[in-house]
Amino acid sequence: MKTASWITTCALWFLVGCVGGEPGGFVVLQREDVRFPEADQVKPFEWTKADSERAEKIINDVREQIDVPGFSVGIVHGDELVYANSFGYRSLSSQTPVRPDTLYHVGSVSKPITATLLMILIEQGKVQLDDLIAGYLPDDVQLPTYQGERAAITIRHLATHTAGLPKDPPNRRNVWHGLWLNPGQAKPYSIDELYTALGRTRLRFEPGTECSYSNYGYSLLGHVMERAAAVPLEQLLKQELFRPLGMGSSTVSLDAEQRSRFATHYWADDSARPRHDRPATRFGEVFAYGGLVSSVEDLARWISFQFEGRGGMLSVGMLQIMRDPQPASDGQPLLLERDGLAMQMCIGWRVQWPDQQGGIINHSGEMDGHSAYVAYAPEAQLGVVVLANLGGARDRSSHPTAAVQLGIELKQAVLYRALRWESALHHRMILSRTRQARRSQLDTD
Repeated sequence: MKTASWITTCALWFLVGCVGGEPGGFVVLQREDVRFPEADQVKPFEWTKADSERAEKIINDVREQIDVPGFSVGIVHGDELVYANSFGYRSLSSQTPVRPDTLYHVGSVSKPITATLLMILIEQGKVQLDDLIAGYLPDDVQLPTYQGERAAITIRHLATHTAGLPKDPPNRRNVWHGLWLNPGQAKPYSIDELYTALGRTRLRFEPGTECSYSNYGYSLLGHVMERAAAVPLEQLLKQELFRPLGMGSSTVSLDAEQRSRFATHYWADDSARPRHDRPATRFGEVFAYGGLVSSVEDLARWISFQFEGRGGMLSVGMLQIMRDPQPASDGQPLLLERDGLAMQMCIGWRVQWPDQQGGIINHSGEMDGHSAYVAYAPEAQLGVVVLANLGGARDRSSHPTAAVQLGIELKQAVLYRALRWESALHHRMILSRTRQARRSQLDTD
């Protein structure tokens, strides 16, 4: 091994640290050692039978290694879903197979969907990014404080995780299943509980100065948006986003037909084999942080919309603003550590290497038994969608979700390849799953 590669390998291994998990499993890491082409042109893209075979080998490998009940996968190019396939079972107990129209909780992928709706409301003139949220809430609602003073929180702060709010509200209540592996499912949450939480919250930092991931912030953002439009959020999403894009399966409240396509939940920390069917998380009035349900087919339409705003709902300029890296109040980039890589924060999205052909825009999600991953390269007009009915790991840092593990693999195999990005090391790192993680295999190009 060459010295430079050896140093890179050691540095990556130092960053990995201890990795736990199931025997025989593996963890896919995002790569910091990518080589970019000198030319900025993207090769013409064409999805071939060989590409399908390559993708399916990756999918089946990941599914086998981490014992995923079911995956639904899509590859989007322009306005076309060039590849859609499903693997495994929607329900293990009934042996019902998954399909591209199988429905999953998309978890935090709800956040960039909510942010897309936000940009539509901005273009309609109903809100502005730098509006103070106080102007959209009842006068008697007490807002969070910072150093003893009521904080000036804006819509932009909520959309970029820079409000200083903690990850979850202080009055969140969890369902107790009587098991040590309980992933901490939240009970349904109301607007009144949200208002109570705001008055009890002290911000972790001055708004706009730092970036800290917050479900609480997106819960509040969704409510501010429905107050601005005077329409309940679920109705607003369907009216302004889902129906115009043909996302007929995307929802929060499942009807009988949708429930028949809804995947059973399985917990990643559940050591029983076969895995037990687990209850789905239930949502109340507050759900923008992670409560949306969708399918690969619907998410493919939404990703396609991100390329050029098809349908006239959003201008290309507004879509560009949405994926532009956002600065802190001192002008420095906002960095967010997620899924093993520090990325720059955008409006709802995060971006990997934005200076390279627009970078790769992405987000992941997990909702106690389901997981999701979406990524797209705007210059190539190419995207990846992965949904899985496995999630609920207590420690995401040592056990990335099933959808994230597969999504990163496909991102590197499909998006990197289309952009002509190259990794100095093999794109997969397979780590042994022992108490003290040891490297079991690391191939070089």
